[in-house]
Amino acid sequence: MVGLISNGQSIDGLFDNMMSLQKKGDNKGLTTALGSLTSGLEKEVGETGGDFKAGLLSQVGGLKKLMPLASKGMVKVGPLKKIVNTIKLMLGANRLSNMLGGVLF
Repeated sequence: MVGLISNGQSIDGLFDNMMSLQKKGDNKGLTTALGSLTSGLEKEVGETGGDFKAGLLSQVGGLKKLMPLASKGMVKVGPLKKIVNTIKLMLGANRLSNMLGGVLF
C-alpha cells in the first residue's frame, strides 16, 4: 500500500522530490514538500496504525522541525537524508507489518 497525498503524488515519490529540491536550493519548494510529506505520513500512519506508529510519528516530528529551517535555506543534506532514510525504513516495515496482520514482531 503506497500512501497518496491529496494531489495524487505518492509519499514515496515525495521523498525523492524533496531531496531533489534540497539539492537545487529551492527553499520554497522544499518547505512545501516537507509540509505535504509530513501531512501524508501522519494521515497514512493514523489510518493504518501499526507496530511502528510511535517511531514514525517521532521521525515526522523531526521533519516538521526542519520546515522553518528549509524556508531559510538552512537544511543540510546529511541530516535530511538521515531522517528520510529512517522514515523510509520504518514506513516499509510498518506497511509490511500491516499486510501480515501485525505479526512481524
